[in-house]
Amino acid sequence: PGFLRSEATLATFGVTEETYKQAADPDFAAASETPTFLARLLVSLLTEDTAPMRSLRASLHGRLASTWSLSEHMPDVTDTDGTRPHWGRYFREKYGSFCTPTDEFFVDHLIRGPTAVVAEATATTTERSEETETDAEPSAKRQRQQGQH
Repeated sequence: PGFLRSEATLATFGVTEETYKQAADPDFAAASETPTFLARLLVSLLTEDTAPMRSLRASLHGRLASTWSLSEHMPDVTDTDGTRPHWGRYFREKYGSFCTPTDEFFVDHLIRGPTAVVAEATATTTERSEETETDAEPSAKRQRQQGQH
């Protein structure tokens, strides 16, 4: 989701669903969305049996998607207050750019899991250590191998 207007976030900003636009953070007031918006988008995505929606589902299989990108395909879906929050557009308009999509990184991380990431990092560290040792002075390395100190 974008800037999620959950109960916890509302409490953090000291506002309610009815008063969230009075929050001190203008980003929160301008482009936040409720968990219901996400739920409505998912229901629409999963239940609409039209060719465009089937195609969208197929293109998203195993991928990450933002609520704002999903909402572009579902113009009739609104949030509880009737708005159509689009955090990506808001952010780009306000700050001039947006972050790089990280879908591939996160999917890869989730599929491989933390254990594989740690194993790869350990292997890389070991390889670097061996390379450093190879680069060491040949005579010092030979002395270690021969037991001479």
